Amino acid sequence: SSRQIPPFRDLKQNEIGFEGIRIMCNDLNMFIGKMKADSILFEESNGTYGKEIIIRDPDNVPIYVSQNKSER
Repeated sequence: SSRQIPPFRDLKQNEIGFEGIRIMCNDLNMFIGKMKADSILFEESNGTYGKEIIIRDPDNVPIYVSQNKSER
């Protein structure tokens, strides 16, 4: 029998563990435009590396996409 793995749960403020996947993007604005054109849901926030968007995979794991500062 296959065991169901529960969906990813975000860490609470005082927890340590897997936070998600982080990607640096060469053109975040173009990437955001593509996400909107394809009707893919995302959140916008200010993260460690400045403006970022957060996408969720089917298991609810967050994928953080930030602007690659060296490309600007």
